[in-house]
Amino acid sequence: MAEDIIEVDLAGPELLSNPLLNKGTAFTEGERDAFGLHGFLPPHVGTLEDQISRRMKALRSFRPISSVTSSCAAYRTPTRHYSMA
Repeated sequence: MAEDIIEVDLAGPELLSNPLLNKGTAFTEGERDAFGLHGFLPPHVGTLEDQISRRMKALRSFRPISSVTSSCAAYRTPTRHYSMA
């Protein structure tokens, strides 16, 4: 599979601040050297597939909002209504 190559004039934090170019831990050692990324990323080199898998696992662990709001009902303070007579 051929990789798409994008030429950029960015390096270091400027490259990492661009969400369309930031691959996080998927930057290879060669890319980290070329773009001056050492010290800005964790030392672990992974793949984009690893990142997707971690994110999907985290997203699937969230409960639906209805179960969160119903569990909060037990902590609600009773509301008092006052009349202006």
